[in-house]
Amino acid sequence: MLGWLLLAIPVLTLADPPAPPVADTLPSVAISGMVQPRMAMDRPGSAEASRTGFRFRRARVMLDARLPGPVHAVRITPEFSGPSARLLDAWVDLVPREGLRLRAGQMQVPFNWQRDVSSARHHLPERSGAAERLGTPGGRDVGITARVAGSGWRAEGGIFDGGGMDRRTEVTPGGLASVRAVRSLRGPIPSSESDLARTPTTVAALGMGGQVAWRSMAPAWSPDLPAPPEARVRAGTADLVVHRSGGSLVLEGFA
Repeated sequence: MLGWLLLAIPVLTLADPPAPPVADTLPSVAISGMVQPRMAMDRPGSAEASRTGFRFRRARVMLDARLPGPVHAVRITPEFSGPSARLLDAWVDLVPREGLRLRAGQMQVPFNWQRDVSSARHHLPERSGAAERLGTPGGRDVGITARVAGSGWRAEGGIFDGGGMDRRTEVTPGGLASVRAVRSLRGPIPSSESDLARTPTTVAALGMGGQVAWRSMAPAWSPDLPAPPEARVRAGTADLVVHRSGGSLVLEGFA
């Protein structure tokens, strides 16, 4: 399915992991939350129903558990800002070997617009029109991903059923495959396109990503428009990020 996207990645040798510290062998649970209210006011003379008042744009609870052994982490995130509660994240992490992570459940799709993160922490491919065209409702979907990392590189890919968050019905049946890989050219791999940490030395990385949607999974963004006629839609990106002393140079292209 993704044979059209080629990327040279070094072979990762998965050796037996060293014995973890005592603190890493103990389970832990963390509970946090996010509340983002907003004030809405009607325009004078508006004929629409009144929407004046406070509302919550986001009101969620994040439950994270860290566990010893292959089942490494669990996250459950319900959202209460709408008329009814809905589930944002519900996934489990498996780490069978050092350098390899498997994740299954409902999660953010790799190489997709992450609405809960500041734009300064995005890479340009996540804002490209190609990626947006293949976006799933809420930026989340049900599937399974695999992530591998080595010295100076990492890659992540996944297969999703294309139904979107909470199995929404505004998308036609289909599926989505997503992959992204990053190779460090100098220094550690940057976590964003903006050098918020003011890196004193030059840091550079080359990234590539791609998505394939089939059976017209791509959503119709307006109810007045018909569903996309394509039986299969592809998108790919390539980007170069360079940081030094608070300055950033980003080159990006997509197709």
